[in-house]
Amino acid sequence: MNRAESELRRKVRKHQRSGEILPTLRGVDQLIEMGVATSRDWRTMGVGLCKLGEFAQSIGALEHCLRETPDDVEARYELARAWYKLGDVDASIAVYESLAKEFNNPNFLMGYATILPGAPSATNLRVRNVRQKYAEVVRQNERVTLPKPSNRRPNNRHRLRIGYLSAHLHHPNYMKPVWPLLNQHDRERFEVYLFDDSDVSSPDWHWLDTRAEKRRVGALSNAQVAEQIRSAEIDILIDLSAFSEPKRLGVFVHRPAPIQVAWFNSFATSGFEEFDYLIGDRFVFRKAEQKFYTETVIPLSTSYLTFHVAHDAPPVGESPCRRDRSFTFGCLATQYKITPMVFDAWSQILEAASSATLVLANRELESKCNQQYVLDQFTRRRVDARRIRFLPPAKHLDFLKYYDQIDLTLDTFPYNGGTTTMESLWQGVPVLSFNGDRWASRTSRSILHSTHLSKFCPESRDAMIQMAIEYATIEPKQAELTSIRSEMRDQLLRSNACDTRRFVQEMEKALCRLGLGLLRE
Repeated sequence: MNRAESELRRKVRKHQRSGEILPTLRGVDQLIEMGVATSRDWRTMGVGLCKLGEFAQSIGALEHCLRETPDDVEARYELARAWYKLGDVDASIAVYESLAKEFNNPNFLMGYATILPGAPSATNLRVRNVRQKYAEVVRQNERVTLPKPSNRRPNNRHRLRIGYLSAHLHHPNYMKPVWPLLNQHDRERFEVYLFDDSDVSSPDWHWLDTRAEKRRVGALSNAQVAEQIRSAEIDILIDLSAFSEPKRLGVFVHRPAPIQVAWFNSFATSGFEEFDYLIGDRFVFRKAEQKFYTETVIPLSTSYLTFHVAHDAPPVGESPCRRDRSFTFGCLATQYKITPMVFDAWSQILEAASSATLVLANRELESKCNQQYVLDQFTRRRVDARRIRFLPPAKHLDFLKYYDQIDLTLDTFPYNGGTTTMESLWQGVPVLSFNGDRWASRTSRSILHSTHLSKFCPESRDAMIQMAIEYATIEPKQAELTSIRSEMRDQLLRSNACDTRRFVQEMEKALCRLGLGLLRE
């Protein structure tokens, strides 16, 4: 090693220790140009690019590292993250699975269990088995010491005490299905406790009714959170985060409440025996699939994602096909939901509807290299890259205005939209989905079948593709979309999808049944 290389490496190490990503990457670039870069340097490059959200570039660097040192664990882990962020979930879980088998590191199994339901190759059985393994590891790590709470309530209590644990209470757009229940709970029958697991600096819940006991628990350990819940003598504890906050699932192995329920953010089994029930609906759950759940699934007759829009939203815009005389498909879902099988279906649609274009927008597509990765997926499938248009990141209100540029939203699969489905509909744009092979592939179905738009969720992928082609190529079909758009909000407000009163009544009936069972024990 000559003096110049030695000095450069010293600077790179200094930048790394200080957390200065860009100066670190510039230094590694110089090492590469000098022809002296090692596999460790390539890993440093890949890890840094991942931190910057440059996932497409990071894959090249990490693969270069692994060609030289195939057993580099950190490079393999970061490669799994990068593949996932770009939507190649099967490639990601292959890496996570091998790491989980080779090493006793709970983070590897946690990553595997978290993303598995969105993998095209996954089955319900595989999801249950992997998540049960993760639950076993969590139990071991938590070293449960709290006793199981008493199954009897104090005699002076006449109301069920319901606790909600969530890390997202400060996100009004994300919590559209949650706040109607929290605000409309019958306080004559229920006491409501909110355990806020967000960062302590997060804003207060300005949209929320004040008639709830609120406690911030984000800075506490799982055992400490469980102790807070248990000291509040909660009867029914409802988790609203699920695997969006997988490390918090450890709270539930402490059994801080007699009855523990998952709802809202769950679209597969948790794998945790400590969850007694999982609330879904008749659109996402099939009785024959109960064997794939460690919880007893409670299927509501109305959508478990019934929603209310209380945040600011722009007015519904004019149909682009009417305004611009050209048809535009769109999808504003996060990139990890856009799997290779989604690219296959969308390319088939665009090939048949040769004059249509596609608009995409998500955080990952801020990167030009990530955009190129997406364009490459289409060109490999014989779609001209000039027909794909990317929109820049924007604040939520401006982001919603992007729907003014879309005639028909194409859903993702096997991991459907949830929030994006609600928002597309509210902005007047129907979502085209289909009846999938798992809960995660039916969340849009739950919403669409609760509105006047059930026909936009046919039974098969092929039927969905055919419908998309017809809407893009047949003028009367486009006129139908224009008519739907003009009446969308009024129709939604009259539908079960936005009938929050009915939803709250169903949820409270279910909770009362669980509470009565508790009293009978």
